[in-house]
Amino acid sequence: MAQASLHKIELPAGSSCHRCGAPARLFGIEAHPTIERTDLRTYVCDECDAVQTEIVPLRVFRMPASA
Repeated sequence: MAQASLHKIELPAGSSCHRCGAPARLFGIEAHPTIERTDLRTYVCDECDAVQTEIVPLRVFRMPASA
């Protein structure tokens, strides 16, 4: 049976845990309940178990115009 590996993902722009300053890992991504075209990203600190979220606007990808 294959075993899942745990990958640590640091907060964007060099941010860190608001409580202890250690790098946090991405725990989940979900659509924002009230703001369209945005996601909520939830991060968890492995050092102190603090949980924090950030609002992230979704990028709009456009197909190149065909010539």
